[in-house]
Amino acid sequence: MIILPLSHESGEVQRMPYVTIGFLILNVLIYIATALFAPGSREQIDEKGKAMFEYYLRHSYLEMPEEAWNQMPPEARQTLRQLQQMQGYIGLSGGAGKPEDSLELFDQQAELDRRVAEFQEAMADEFYRKYGYTPARGGIFSMFSSIFVHGGFLHLLFNMLFLWLTGPAIEDLWGRAIFPAFYILGGMAAALTHAISFPESHVPLVGASGAIAALMGAFMVRLYNTRIYFWYFFFFGFRMKSGTFHAPAYLMLPLWLVQQLFEAYKASVMSPGPGGGGVAFWAHIGGFAFGALVALAFKYTKVEEKYIAPALDRKTNLVDESYSEGSRKLREGDVDGAVMDLRRALLKNPDNPIARAELCRAYFMQNKEKVALLEFNRAIGRYLEKGDPDTAVDEFIDIADKFPNAVLETERQLEMARLLESRERFEEAADAYLRLYRRHEREPEAIPVAEAAPWLTRRADICLEHLKKYDQAAEAYRALLALDIERPDEIEKHLRTRLREAEALAGEAAEKALRQKAKKAAARASGPAGSAAGKPPAPPAPPAPKGPAIPLAKRIKPMGDPSAPPRYAVPSVAPELANKVRPAPGGLDLNRLNEPPVPYSSIYAICAFRLARQETALWADLFVAGRPRPFRIPSNKVAYDQFLPPGEADVLDKFRKFLLKVISAIDSVQVDAGTLRFLKERRIQEFPNQDEVAVFEKKFWRQIMGEARCRCDKCGEVYWIDGRKVPEAGARTRCKKCGGSVAVGRAV
Repeated sequence: MIILPLSHESGEVQRMPYVTIGFLILNVLIYIATALFAPGSREQIDEKGKAMFEYYLRHSYLEMPEEAWNQMPPEARQTLRQLQQMQGYIGLSGGAGKPEDSLELFDQQAELDRRVAEFQEAMADEFYRKYGYTPARGGIFSMFSSIFVHGGFLHLLFNMLFLWLTGPAIEDLWGRAIFPAFYILGGMAAALTHAISFPESHVPLVGASGAIAALMGAFMVRLYNTRIYFWYFFFFGFRMKSGTFHAPAYLMLPLWLVQQLFEAYKASVMSPGPGGGGVAFWAHIGGFAFGALVALAFKYTKVEEKYIAPALDRKTNLVDESYSEGSRKLREGDVDGAVMDLRRALLKNPDNPIARAELCRAYFMQNKEKVALLEFNRAIGRYLEKGDPDTAVDEFIDIADKFPNAVLETERQLEMARLLESRERFEEAADAYLRLYRRHEREPEAIPVAEAAPWLTRRADICLEHLKKYDQAAEAYRALLALDIERPDEIEKHLRTRLREAEALAGEAAEKALRQKAKKAAARASGPAGSAAGKPPAPPAPPAPKGPAIPLAKRIKPMGDPSAPPRYAVPSVAPELANKVRPAPGGLDLNRLNEPPVPYSSIYAICAFRLARQETALWADLFVAGRPRPFRIPSNKVAYDQFLPPGEADVLDKFRKFLLKVISAIDSVQVDAGTLRFLKERRIQEFPNQDEVAVFEKKFWRQIMGEARCRCDKCGEVYWIDGRKVPEAGARTRCKKCGGSVAVGRAV
């Protein structure tokens, strides 16, 4: 039966595993070198060894050096032992054919010594013995070099498979400085364990399996709850059967270690000699133990938590300091300072579209329209080149809404207008087409009327068909008919038909508006009861869940002690930034490329805060069940008019009400003490920098990331339980309050 791991659920990493990839490439290149040079050195050994063996076979009464004897193949030694036993049995204690002349005996011994020297010289130059680790010889360099030498293609293939499965995860946890040192020390510890087990062995130890076993030991400790996906294959009778299954690391990796212990014992029984058989099982065991002990030491001394994780989080912080300062100064009104910082950020990273969009806004605020439009084009172009049209659309709308003269170059403006139309952003698409046509009016020589007419036609059609702005549609059709341009009769007729349609619908809409106005006036005159009729309707409330409603206050669950021992593995809480927050059916649309909306039912925790010296910038991190990294919502990216009734309010209050609106759609959500104070008293907690936020959030997310949340349909009571205890298919239990049935689903 064959069982091979294919992947695991911790395969997604935050940083490209460059060191692991480097080790993979290095091993392959060294294997290619081995394939080129090792065969020649092996032939030399076979030739010299055969000459030595045949001569000693004819002159077994001579003295063979112990080192050369041990270096001969086991079958050759066995043959010579049998010959010597046979000679002793028939009474030839001196050996058959032993010369009486001492001078001749001396010459024969010299010839044997010459052949032994040639054999040992060939052995010393043999590739595997030069770069593999031989316990009887020792050596720090060979202990190091043996990690990168492999004895065959399958040996290399399986080792590289296991390296790719375990290396990226450990490199992501411990960083590119600690990981290679750990890998090499793990391989050397494995070789040392093999040497202790077989100190007299002359068989060279080669391969990365000891170092990879160290990675497996660390993986078992650090990512013990990770599900590993396996492929199996076996013959049942005359039929072949294969398939896949998954199992947690805490089960499969100890089973692998037990198998290695069993194989080591079996090898010691079947091959009790100094080499210990063909596979270095004790090296695997030693490497695994080394990796597990290092991981345990990191865990219990909190080296990773105090030093490694914060350092890695700082390195992976994607927000450039110059951009951050420039963005802050722009919000605070220091436009000149913002321009300097944003330009400095672009010197470091010219392809940063976010910084270019901010610089565009700053230039517009300085009334430097020409350079502002240049940065506008560059920002939108960079988003489109990076394959992020959704963010390009959002930035285009935001800048065009704030600055009436913001128009892209003709081809790009037309591309954005069509993109807006394809996304059914008809209001913005009609405006984009109108701005294009206005460019023709300003520059009639540069843009011919025949080229501009289709843009005005698209605006007119959108106003008529989608926006129901019939008066604007009629105005556009009149302008089209007034253009001094030759057009076919059928198009002329079509435009006049559309004009009459728009004028008729505009008249009906005006009459309807007059009737509604009269009706409202009558309602106001009838008394106070009618005064509320004129208020705009509030946004629809989220659909009520089954069972009795849960009071808002009861939906908020204060978090437990964040300093308690962690229950779940959380490598990092580096946030994923929301682009624009709008309501979606049953959740929030964060406008992130290729990502679906976030369901309310998957939001488990909320942390609201602001950073020092950023008084007007508020943030909320939404933690989703089973997902290590939160979604970060900036206060200036929320479409408040789609969540809250219209009304004047400061940013702090609007953001607070938005979070309460979100919480009202969730059965139960955990919040830290600072967020709870913000929701109750409007006093928001402040952190000195992003690193402190990450350290704080990681502590409480390690307590609740794998929780499962369930609700009683009868009384509405909500329970939080350890998601690892819930079967994959789910379960049912009884409500402690009313005895009703509660369905428990496994955490995502």
